[in-house]
Amino acid sequence: MLISLIGSHGTGKTTLINQLRRHPGNDWPVFTDYYRSTAKSLGYSRPRDILLEDSPNRDNTITAMTSAALGAMQQWFSLYAPDGYIDLGPPALLAYQRYWMAVCKKTVSPYLLHLCRKVSDQIDGYVYLPSNHFPIEKDTMRSADPIFQQDVDQWIKRCIQELEIPDSRLLSVKSETPEARVGEVQDWLTGLAPTPVA
Repeated sequence: MLISLIGSHGTGKTTLINQLRRHPGNDWPVFTDYYRSTAKSLGYSRPRDILLEDSPNRDNTITAMTSAALGAMQQWFSLYAPDGYIDLGPPALLAYQRYWMAVCKKTVSPYLLHLCRKVSDQIDGYVYLPSNHFPIEKDTMRSADPIFQQDVDQWIKRCIQELEIPDSRLLSVKSETPEARVGEVQDWLTGLAPTPVA
């Protein structure tokens, strides 16, 4: 199964993936947070800094970043399907895109929406981690701005609807401790897994 974790920055997506992979049978490959890894490889302290430094062209920058992430994800599917975890999947990528395009007073291109839907349709399940359950981890790779986090979270909720992700493929995590989250997701994955044909 391809399982995408979605949520704003600092909600514990990467931590949860790492915990899930410690369980037998769930040590699937991971498509890492493309924004974060790209920023790091380019020498930026966090993805947001890429957008803040080039304000006249940031609409082009975020579109390029989102398109590159979705294209890389599509390529990754062809290499690692049928099983894998996606850290920061299509609804979250689209949410960041919509957030920054709203800041720039621009619209999202139809091509990008089409690509996002195509990639999203290939994912078997989504694990949504809402903001406000854990404090944002303070490190150099994510914004510690809680208002920014909550704004992106609101966009994620809208993008889940926009991409028409059915409730049957979506788990909205309720647990607040890391251990309980793992149990909640494990139980959901068991129910999501197709029954083997005898």
